[in-house]
Amino acid sequence: MIALVNPPNPPGRVSNKDMMGGFGQCYPPECDVKVPPIDLTYVAAVLRDRKIDVRVIECLGAELSLENLIAELQKDKLKMVCIRTSTSTFSWDTEVSSRIKKEINTTIVFFGPHVNIMPDNVIDHPSVDAVVLDEPEYTIGEIATGFEDTLGVWYKAGGKVIKNNRRDPITNLDDLPFPAWDLLPYSKYTIGALMPDEHPTLFMQTSRGCPFGCSYCPYPIAQGSTFRKRSPKNVLDEIGWLVERFGVKNILIRDPEFTLDKKRVEEICKGLINLNYGISWRCETRVDTLDEALLEVMHEAGCIGINMGIESRSKKVCEQSGRKPLRETDTEKIIKKCRQLGIGTFCFFIVGLPGDDRSSILDTIDYAVTLGADNSQFTVATPYIGTPLYNWAAENNFIEAFELDQITGFESIMRNENLDSEQMKLFRDGAQATVDAAKNRKLSGKEKELKEDRSLLSSLMNRYFSTYRSKGIRKVVVYGTKGISIPGIKKAGFKVLTVVDGEEIGGLIDSMTILPPEIIKPIKPQAVFISPFKSAVNLENFIDQDTVVADPLATLKKFLKGKTKLIKILKDVIVPK
Repeated sequence: MIALVNPPNPPGRVSNKDMMGGFGQCYPPECDVKVPPIDLTYVAAVLRDRKIDVRVIECLGAELSLENLIAELQKDKLKMVCIRTSTSTFSWDTEVSSRIKKEINTTIVFFGPHVNIMPDNVIDHPSVDAVVLDEPEYTIGEIATGFEDTLGVWYKAGGKVIKNNRRDPITNLDDLPFPAWDLLPYSKYTIGALMPDEHPTLFMQTSRGCPFGCSYCPYPIAQGSTFRKRSPKNVLDEIGWLVERFGVKNILIRDPEFTLDKKRVEEICKGLINLNYGISWRCETRVDTLDEALLEVMHEAGCIGINMGIESRSKKVCEQSGRKPLRETDTEKIIKKCRQLGIGTFCFFIVGLPGDDRSSILDTIDYAVTLGADNSQFTVATPYIGTPLYNWAAENNFIEAFELDQITGFESIMRNENLDSEQMKLFRDGAQATVDAAKNRKLSGKEKELKEDRSLLSSLMNRYFSTYRSKGIRKVVVYGTKGISIPGIKKAGFKVLTVVDGEEIGGLIDSMTILPPEIIKPIKPQAVFISPFKSAVNLENFIDQDTVVADPLATLKKFLKGKTKLIKILKDVIVPK
């Protein structure tokens, strides 16, 4: 028997290996998203079609520990254990394979997109006997009867590594059998709040490959740049089979660019409308492969959500990353149409791509809040091995740390020309906090108009300005929204980089999105102007030592109580940290 294994989660993490083109992402332990590697299900189906005994042990959905996995493997007489690995879990997966090797006398094979980019490193591990490169379905189907001359496999023999020729990509995806979901704990999968609370939720892949040349994207590395698509009939047949065989209510389509061929999508949608299965589904695609007419037919066919990459508002940043910039009017029109139809929108943004700086990131954060997608996710630019971004970062010595388990999209391991990795991480965290707060404010119905308090305090600020200017200070951050005039500060000759307020995150003031205080350090202002209703004490962890802090409240209180003179206030306005 052959066992196909998705190993247990690494300690303290949730691993969804199907994400990022199959290179995988790791999430915090409280994450409720469970998406199994879809290639695991295809491999199982091919093996079964070839009358080969196969068992799938999918530890994510079954919530199995390493001890549970070993116990399950010991139940059968195994010829081979094929382990689905990923970049961020590879170190942990080799610990798992070492334990299997110790407990069970069997051949261990590793597969998954990570193997394609580091095959020598993977097969060098003592517990690994062979690796499968490229698409695994037919290769694993053939190595079940032997490694010799099988395309797409490297294996150890006679103390050497035999490297067979690579296998060409599968050209006709319709030839693949439908995934063997019955061999997995299919009722346990979920993508959290993005789907109705109805189970089961299952996954489909109706195409492979992405022809767009975005330097940061791992999809072309994993699936190639040639767009390969299944026929509408084949897709509809699988959907009908999922509904009838598994009682599926929700489907997440795992294509890199589902709507690249609009005519094909229209045919699929019209078929769904006629068949009237009553399912809900989501997909991922580019904004510029959508239009209003297509959205209408997708909605009628049951589409309830679309994931779309925006990445950066900066045209320059997009172009330097090999990404065709999106026209803002088109993006806004698509999101507005989705909102009208009730199609949820999930927009992706990236902090720290080539050319990104404080200004472009803040502009992107503002844009994300303005777009008002139902969900927004910020990640940091991540040099996935094999991507042009990785090559660029390596050539420029921009990779500041390189541990495979840190390649998650959420942990910062590289810098760019303008920001170091710590600044990129702070920007990402601040950006995510901002869009999350804006979303929560919108959902709770607590949108409120922000008004400026033009009191004596504001007039005194004008007296402070002359002192700041005399010291060469021009670039500032404002902390707080009350008792301080943003237009007045700008009129006085200062550039307001942003406004921060932990209690108003995601709100707007003077057309600027209010950000969390954590954003101050990466922005590196010359000074922080503090609202008289805020305290400098609350900023101690968010500013550098050389940042000037103007806290008018403390000195103003003394002035109002007659304990100091105005001239004293002017002298004490700037308080070094």
